Amino acid sequence: MYVRFFEATRPTDLCRAIFVCYEFFSDIGMKLPPSKSQMRDELQRQMRDYLARGGEVQEVPRGASSRDNADGPIRSNSFVPNGGQHVPPEDKLPLNDVIQSIEARRRAKTSRAKSTKEYKPKPRRKMIYDDFGEPLRWEWVEE
Repeated sequence: MYVRFFEATRPTDLCRAIFVCYEFFSDIGMKLPPSKSQMRDELQRQMRDYLARGGEVQEVPRGASSRDNADGPIRSNSFVPNGGQHVPPEDKLPLNDVIQSIEARRRAKTSRAKSTKEYKPKPRRKMIYDDFGEPLRWEWVEE
């Protein structure tokens, strides 16, 4: 029966083979995750038990939100400095001279790198044709 799993061609054969494999693995003691139907049945049982003990389910109107200010889109403060809090201008340190010195070093480094490297074109193949337009041979040409 287990060998026929690999020979299954129709969807019903495949489903039957998967079920047989499921039974096989559960028989040998291998713990499998619960299927969706098992999870659904468990949730239904828990809801029945809760309601039988006198629990109530409150209905929430459609479109209701748990956010206090749900007028617009969700705004995240995770990428805003200081968590989105305002920093007074006197607490800010001007860094213009530091930025200018970093940019000057970067420009000097790139200009040196360009001057030391010389561009040398790679040779490429070019087809040589005879007087009648027929290809004769390939030649390597540096341009």
